[in-house]
Amino acid sequence: NTVYIGAYVHNDHQSMPFGLFLVRSLEKSRVDVQRICLPAQYRPWDILVDEGYVYLLVEQRTGRETVVRVLRAPEENPASWEEYFQFSAATFARSFAVHNGDFYFGLGCEIGDPDHWRQDELKPDTGTICRVGRSAFAAGK
Repeated sequence: NTVYIGAYVHNDHQSMPFGLFLVRSLEKSRVDVQRICLPAQYRPWDILVDEGYVYLLVEQRTGRETVVRVLRAPEENPASWEEYFQFSAATFARSFAVHNGDFYFGLGCEIGDPDHWRQDELKPDTGTICRVGRSAFAAGK
């Protein structure tokens, strides 16, 4: 099985995600790809695999606030997502990594039109690396 984020290039070299997909087979005449349903307000940004789990980084915008959510599923059943932890941020996390059980997030921003962008589209926290230590989410998980 392979999980991937479907996206299109929308400004120069950056992509805009539009969905999450599970590939079970790419054999000729037996292609099996299905969309994994996420809540409509979730936008997937990154995927990583660590110690038997697939982790999915999603954003959820609620008014002016962005909720960064990490979902996880066992590698053998990558469509069975559960929320692992979440935190609020001034902008979304475009990427993440895990090291020694701690998660690291790279905060980003988006501009609508690369030829006619506005200064207020650039979030001050863009480029910030956030760390969430395992003690913040490991209890009971």
